Amino acid sequence: MKKIIAISGTPGTGKTAVSRILARKMNANLISIHDIVKKRQVVYTTDRKRNTKVVSISDLQKAVNRKIKPGLNIIEGHFSHDLRSDVTIVLRCNPIELAKRLKRKGWKKAKIKENIEAELIGIISAEARRNKNVMEIDTTGKRPGKTAEEIIAKMKMPSKKPIDWLKPRILLKLGKALK
Repeated sequence: MKKIIAISGTPGTGKTAVSRILARKMNANLISIHDIVKKRQVVYTTDRKRNTKVVSISDLQKAVNRKIKPGLNIIEGHFSHDLRSDVTIVLRCNPIELAKRLKRKGWKKAKIKENIEAELIGIISAEARRNKNVMEIDTTGKRPGKTAEEIIAKMKMPSKKPIDWLKPRILLKLGKALK
């Protein structure tokens, strides 16, 4: 039997680090969308204005299917919520902390704002809700190992409660953080 867990989220929420730890703890086959694209196992174009790669989801699904193994599989990456899975986990992060994380990574201001806005309004979560079993996990202030442990616990007792960053106190702090 094959079981597939998709781990998605806005860039900077901790998908890669959390997925590596989770795969190790759960003895799962880890499939990285980033690696598939980097190794050119799927055709892509480059959006130079937004500094991002554009892939066909159907082509990506085919590339992922070739890597699925019997047992537990974890698909990690920004588009994993668009792929077939049994459970979709969306990693979320308070937009103020996310801005700091992306700044530390050296991201350009326009790209940071684009991703903060996406996290603020929950675009990935909304897209993921097309799937049946979706969980959101807040990674704010947590180390990847702690987040992996939380995922394992929530897999046993899932919570469907969405995360809402659109609170006045968060929006006020975010405005200051982005200046």
